[in-house]
Amino acid sequence: MKKISIIMTCCLVFGACTYNLDDKSPPKKSNEEVLDELCAKGNQQACNLADEFQKKKEERYQKIIKDSGLRSK
Repeated sequence: MKKISIIMTCCLVFGACTYNLDDKSPPKKSNEEVLDELCAKGNQQACNLADEFQKKKEERYQKIIKDSGLRSK
């Protein structure tokens, strides 16, 4: 009886995983992609946030380069 319960549980988990793999919903967009789309539509606040995200990303990149001793091109 215990083996049957284990087998049934495995079948349920496998079935749930298979169902999720067949999901055809479109992938979710990142925050940056959403901001870029809003900015393209003319939303100035979204453009400002997108610029701020880009500046922070560049600052992190420059800090990593500086800390690692690599030279930027």
